[in-house]
Amino acid sequence: MKSIKKIFSFLLNPRFRYNEMPELLHEGSKQFVGEAPSGKHNSPGFRGLLGNFPLIFGGTIVFILFLVVLFGPLIAPINPYIAGKHIVPHYDSEKEEWINPPLSPSEEYPLGTDEWGNDILSMLLYGARNTLVACAFITMVRLILGLILGAYAGWSEGKATDQIIMGVISVILAVPMLISSMILLYSLDIRKGLPVFIIALSVIGWTEIAQYIRSEFIVLSKMPYIEGARAVGARNFAIAVRHVLPNILPQLLVITFLELGAVLLLLGELAFIGVFIGGGSGIALGDETIGIEVLTQSNVPEWGAMLAEGTDGYAPSPLLYSLQRLRSSFL
Repeated sequence: MKSIKKIFSFLLNPRFRYNEMPELLHEGSKQFVGEAPSGKHNSPGFRGLLGNFPLIFGGTIVFILFLVVLFGPLIAPINPYIAGKHIVPHYDSEKEEWINPPLSPSEEYPLGTDEWGNDILSMLLYGARNTLVACAFITMVRLILGLILGAYAGWSEGKATDQIIMGVISVILAVPMLISSMILLYSLDIRKGLPVFIIALSVIGWTEIAQYIRSEFIVLSKMPYIEGARAVGARNFAIAVRHVLPNILPQLLVITFLELGAVLLLLGELAFIGVFIGGGSGIALGDETIGIEVLTQSNVPEWGAMLAEGTDGYAPSPLLYSLQRLRSSFL
């Protein structure tokens, strides 16, 4: 138990323990080392945080999304995973009219239905968990990989390890992320669901984070206080954790939120070319006289898929048509 506490104290305390190195210090100066300066630190306080409108507004949105992820399926009117819950074209004898999806918003369907007769509100509430959980895990793995590999490459600048990591980054960045992610998804069998998306989008998305962390470590490793820590005998890992990492934590926080948005955009881009979580299912439209067109429908509620399916003819450009043909080659 003491060893675990010592490890956590070693990682979290950025101040070097000079009093553990008696051979480098005089007895008369030990009492002054490690003492906290007197006086109170200037902090905004609770009232200052309440006055920060952007922080309160953004925190409220994040809190609402967190509640939707936890309790969305419980308050959804309909479970979209249950077959037979969607509306099919039929004649309503009571209203004496033909019911044909998509339906407009009503008391029964507050946000209406899509063209397949699924309740949009239920799809949004169920899709929030799939979309945001996938986004959070992908961002977390990308951040961990980028931080570890980028820090190791920056700390060993010019060495073989640095060259290998930068070479791998160059190879990954040589292929557009949309194409490489699609190839990797089908290579890992996209029909295995959400875990495949998390693995595939994490493996190819850490490169830019690693490049930034590497540049920061190269700059900070040449600072005078780093040389001072080396002079008193601190190890490289202790210097990196205690002195370099705390200086890049604010940048890591910004990168995290930017990466969350980038992952959401990538999920939407994949959905627009028919790459859905779980692979989706094909629906044939038309006949032999006018031609048969196969559309891919998502089987898993997800926000990107809802955006793609809600757009009429969501593959109008030649680029998207080419990407869809490339996707069809994997099927």
